[in-house]
Amino acid sequence: MVKHSVVWLIALLALVACTPRPTHPPHPSSRSGQNGTVTTLETINSYGEDAARLLIQNHGGPFKDETVEAYLQAVVRSLATANGNPPGNPSRGWQVWVVNNPACELLSVPGGTLLVYRGFLDRVSSQRELAAVLGHEMAHLTLDHLAQTASGDHAVVDSQSLADFIVHYRYGVEQERQAGDLWRQQVGTAGHADVLTEGLCRGGWIDRHPNGIDGVFPELQLPAEVPAAPSFDDMHTVLATLSPGYALFEQGLQLERQEHFLKAIAVYLQAATQAPDQSQILTGLGLAYLKVGERNSARHHLQRAVRLDGGYYRSHLGLGYVSLQLGDLERAEKELRESLALLPTVQGRYLLADVYRSQGDWRRAAPLFRQVMDAEPHSTLGKAARQAIDEQPRP
Repeated sequence: MVKHSVVWLIALLALVACTPRPTHPPHPSSRSGQNGTVTTLETINSYGEDAARLLIQNHGGPFKDETVEAYLQAVVRSLATANGNPPGNPSRGWQVWVVNNPACELLSVPGGTLLVYRGFLDRVSSQRELAAVLGHEMAHLTLDHLAQTASGDHAVVDSQSLADFIVHYRYGVEQERQAGDLWRQQVGTAGHADVLTEGLCRGGWIDRHPNGIDGVFPELQLPAEVPAAPSFDDMHTVLATLSPGYALFEQGLQLERQEHFLKAIAVYLQAATQAPDQSQILTGLGLAYLKVGERNSARHHLQRAVRLDGGYYRSHLGLGYVSLQLGDLERAEKELRESLALLPTVQGRYLLADVYRSQGDWRRAAPLFRQVMDAEPHSTLGKAARQAIDEQPRP
């Protein structure tokens, strides 16, 4: 088992030393495929829920805080009174999730989902500004702008390709005009105001919009806040309290990229003190301990991460790996299955196959090894999976 686990640890070194961030390649219309059939608008919208999950998992996992989540949901509910139900999935209603990522980004997902990044909330200056941006994005979704463009791109064939498309997408000038016109109709001329902070999200959210900060974003005058609901100031107090810890976490990630693992662990420990009970920080700490062979410390922090928030695939993946190393096959199987349910990865499949191989269950191990071979035939894991298949006992 040690030999096989060392093979996987090689892949682990490349997997965990980063916090992925959205990028902005050229407008997707320039990369549309030439073959195949056009996907219907209804199908694109149906991909939205899974695409949102993939984006959240790939970009840092969910940011869980009751105050922040309750405040954003209250704002979106207020905006929805003007915008109505989202197209594609009206019974589900508007959804808003916070992504635990420092990028100043906000993504709109067909079907009525808004992904607001922690870095965006750190930089937004007021409820007026936040409501203006969210309302503008909801107008784009109401008009099905992204879904319509995606339906004409032959490369968008499933949730994963839609997620890739969303990350790359930039709105056109006409789409921007239509969204502005619709929102002005909804909120009336009295709500028309330029409320964006100079330079808000340069290199992030604002670059998806052709007019940038020179655009005029309609503002909705939100009703008085419900007394029981958190306020904008409450949300910002939470974020400001956690900010020093997450700044240290980013420093730790940079040290890991430079392979200074012991220094990274020291910085992660400081981060966990500054921002206690943060699953992403504890996950990074646990995975860093794995890299230096401190399996018991790794298990301790990864178990805490999973207990605090079981919604991030890397926490389960790391805990599954260390459980396999320590011979706790039952726990390893449980955590790896949880990880794959959140985000199917080659690493997760290989590890779960290794669990089943250790149990002598080739009926379940062999198909997983073959999936790894098919996905990455020339990688370290792909070659190890092929060797495992070749070495399996024959009837």
